[in-house]
Parts: sequence; C-alpha cells; structure tokens
Amino acid sequence: VVEDAPGASAATATSEAGSCGGGDAEEATRSPDTRAARAARREARRARRRARAAGGDRSDGGSSRDGSPEGTVASQNGEGAAGLPKTLREYWTVKRADRAAQRGFEARRRSDRWELKLAMGGLDPPLSEVGMDLYCRWLRTRLTTFREEHGAKALRRCSGEVDFSNNGLGNQAVWTLLETLAQFEVHAASLKLYKNRISQGGQRQLST
Repeated sequence: VVEDAPGASAATATSEAGSCGGGDAEEATRSPDTRAARAARREARRARRRARAAGGDRSDGGSSRDGSPEGTVASQNGEGAAGLPKTLREYWTVKRADRAAQRGFEARRRSDRWELKLAMGGLDPPLSEVGMDLYCRWLRTRLTTFREEHGAKALRRCSGEVDFSNNGLGNQAVWTLLETLAQFEVHAASLKLYKNRISQGGQRQLST
C-alpha cells in the first residue's frame, strides 16, 4: 500500500478538475497579467489592420504635398480636398508631370512668328490641382529658357494654342495656369477649357 504524500490529493483533485472542466478551469488558473497581455496583443493587431486599411500599400518612400506617398493609393475610396479621388491627386508626381508636359509642348517658327502648343487635354488620369501646380512649375522653367533664347517679343506675338480640356479642373487650377501664361505674356490665340469643373463665377471671370 502506497500512501499519498502530503498535498498529493490536492494536486490530483486540481488535475482532475482541470481535465473535466476543460477551458474554464484553465482560464481560472491564468493570472490577470496574462489575460491583460493577450488582450493588448489582440488590440495591437486590430490597430495594425486598421492602419493598413486606412494607409494603403506604399510602393516607395516619397511623399506628396499632403503627406501621402507619391504615386500610391492612400485610400481606394478616399476623397481629396478638391473633391477628386486621392488616386488622381497622388498620381501626379514631379517626374510624371514633367514627362507629360514635355510631350505636350511644341514650339515652331512660322515666318515672322512662333506657334506655341500646350496640348494637355484629356489626360488619363485627369490632371489634378497638384498636377497643375507641378506642370506650371515646369512651364515657367521652359518659358524662361525660351524667352532667353528668342526674346520676350516672341511670346507676345506667338500664336498660342492652349488645350487643357476634359481634365476636371477646378477654378484654382485654371487660375494657376492663366497666371503662368500672363506672367510670360503668352499670346493665346486658342484656349480650350471645356469639360472641366469651372464654376459659374469662374466662367464670368474668364469672359472678362
């Protein structure tokens, strides 16, 4: 006959209760600190998932003017300050705007005057306000070089064809463009701005 050691019966009872009671008994033996740690880890995982859903996937380390990654989608359904989806605003990085501007710029000498074409209509994706800011930065540099090579008179007397139609541009983007053209005294014989988001007040300003 083997007698149980002191305390063995209590350990056996605890073991039997745990095997019979399943998860309830195991949960009861856990310390409050362990349960709190597990809850904290679960909350951290949920927070990371929410951050990924709100921030999207980043393809590079660059940032746009509003702090979101350049050329990436910060939110598939997010709307920007100008009412455009963030995908449209964030597509236009410096490199992309410069490339589109270069493709759309043409200057030809015709007898005693120059023909200047700015063909930026119907871009895909449309040119946003951020894109227009970047474009005008490029245009100011290009027109400065042109004026130094051919003189200010060449721009004042040129036959300019400016096409920014079908881009969903708002008032501010259009003002930015017109101010840049006026700064260099570009004579625009043709100005195409249809299929944009110009308000009635903006249209009256353009007609005056």
